[in-house]
Amino acid sequence: MRFGIRDAKTYLNEEGWRQYTINGRKVLIRGAAWMTCDMLLRLDRRRYEALVRYAREANLNMLRSEGFSIRETDEFYDLCDQYGVMVTQQLFGRSIPDEGLAIACVKDTILRIRNHPSLVHFLGHDETFPTPSLDKAYREIIAEYTPERTYQPHSGAFDVKDRFQTGGTRTGTRQLWTYATPSHYYRNKESGAWGFAQSGGIGAVVARMPSMRRMLPERDLWPPWTEAWSFHTVIQGGRYFDAFLKAMEARYGKPAGIEDFVMKAQAMNYESARGMYEAYARNKYSATGITAWKFNTAWPASPTWQFIDWYLMAGGAYYGAKKACEPLHVQYSYDDHSIWVVNSYYREFRDLQVEAQVFDLALRNRAAFKAVVNVGPDGKTRAFFVRWPPDISRTFFLRLKLTDSSGRLLSDNFYWLSTLPEIPAGQGSRGGVFYLDTKSHPDYTALAALPPAQLKVRADFRPEEAEIAGWVTVENPGDRLAFLVELSVLAGDDGEEIAPCYWEDNFFSLLPGESRRLSVRFPAAELRGARPVVSFAAWPEIGRRTNARRSEQ
Repeated sequence: MRFGIRDAKTYLNEEGWRQYTINGRKVLIRGAAWMTCDMLLRLDRRRYEALVRYAREANLNMLRSEGFSIRETDEFYDLCDQYGVMVTQQLFGRSIPDEGLAIACVKDTILRIRNHPSLVHFLGHDETFPTPSLDKAYREIIAEYTPERTYQPHSGAFDVKDRFQTGGTRTGTRQLWTYATPSHYYRNKESGAWGFAQSGGIGAVVARMPSMRRMLPERDLWPPWTEAWSFHTVIQGGRYFDAFLKAMEARYGKPAGIEDFVMKAQAMNYESARGMYEAYARNKYSATGITAWKFNTAWPASPTWQFIDWYLMAGGAYYGAKKACEPLHVQYSYDDHSIWVVNSYYREFRDLQVEAQVFDLALRNRAAFKAVVNVGPDGKTRAFFVRWPPDISRTFFLRLKLTDSSGRLLSDNFYWLSTLPEIPAGQGSRGGVFYLDTKSHPDYTALAALPPAQLKVRADFRPEEAEIAGWVTVENPGDRLAFLVELSVLAGDDGEEIAPCYWEDNFFSLLPGESRRLSVRFPAAELRGARPVVSFAAWPEIGRRTNARRSEQ
């Protein structure tokens, strides 16, 4: 018999925000919203296994199961139990006229799922209050059949002052559903990293090129927004994300075509997802958590809200989130340029070495900072502030390293920054299309001129039960920056990309002379008898199969 034991509690803290504890210890919730994994209800173990494992691999610790989708299968809760991913279960989307039917459905659901240790909390309805009679019924059912679990009637307040009535959480804003910059969660208290956001996020997430080519014919890939492209996105159509495209043009330059668009989108998605989760980590426990909108999609879609796309591929947003959620992590703050070490372990770390280096666009080292710090259990420590010379290039880079007293690398991070500040302006709707006006964007357009790095990649694979395990060594022997290195495993030299595929890290950067040795795992069945081959590329070639190279085996 498989079983799990834990003590899960939630309560409202002094500021009225929901706080979670597991086994008596506070937990910062860094999770995402879960949707039905197939709109046509072709529900299978492979998809459930891949999606929940992706969440665990990224150290995302909660999935919010949306109540207006179908009630999830036992496989979903079994896998969340197995991987240690908490579940907040929403009961219904909205109030319905047949309240007797609603009550019967909720009772049936609670009786079916109540013995799963992953289940920790219930939400009533999505962005609305249930009727008084439904709310009363929900509370009575929970009190009778699973009294140790908590409940709140409303998924989250739109106005944060209403959090005391909704249950200690807030929902997102239109800005966060269209495009959120990496600095947003640092600079904006009302919708930033403060309290608990039951919804929120980074806005448009763009699928990688292999997925784009699978879901759309070539003639419909460019320019946006073709009718087919708009069909494969949110119900409002592709123009819902006009703010994302305008921000891309301002920050990275106007895309020359679909491959250029997807490449720049991966960079934007990476920096925004990393910035969002890092802001929550730095601000814990004034910030108690976020379940970002959203984790997965129910059909082929891009741009949309997703960390894992329909084809079970992970892109820049996922790996930015995974980097931010490292259990022992060094990070940069976009608001005051401070460097922090954030510890999610429940033990102390002493004599950690924190190093920061600032490089201009030509990779000249223009500033360096060092400190020795201690960080307590589930703690955070500010190491120092970074500054750069006033004559540095408009686009520049920040490299962070965290090592122990013996020099062993524990965490690293790489940021692209700009001397041009980000100054937000107004937001709203014009003709049914959302807009975000910005007085000033950071300028990363110089990245377009980065020459491709000449990487050397070696791979070694071996079977382990039902999986293939691999070690991939990536070297940058030249004098160029290898920016946003994208790795993938193919089924044979010219085969399709393997998905799901669980990389230790991806979309990382290497300075000249640096190397990384990374682990990767994937189901052996996905090879279909072919030989695994690593495909690799770095900016400005990521996503371009014609330019990608193959590893030595």
